[in-house]
Amino acid sequence: GDLEFESFKTDVIDAHTVLKPSGERGFVFMDTDKRGSTVAAGEIIGHVRHPFEGTTIEEIKAPKAGVVLFAGASWPVLPEGTTLAILGDLVEEIVR
Repeated sequence: GDLEFESFKTDVIDAHTVLKPSGERGFVFMDTDKRGSTVAAGEIIGHVRHPFEGTTIEEIKAPKAGVVLFAGASWPVLPEGTTLAILGDLVEEIVR
């Protein structure tokens, strides 16, 4: 007879959108729960907080829709040129 198996989906992703700091200084917190998730353009994926008050001074938003391939955790001081997140474009879905 026929064998039954569980099908699964594989995503083919092209990574090319890299988010860098905007210049706001403070504690940076990236939402690590979003790793591997699809996000919409404008969706909040992190925050920059005031180092003494803890208030949000900047929201880090996805510049376009994509899949979050990398999102760093948190930094008390952000080194220049640090990559905050990498968004990938879904090229193809393969269902097996």
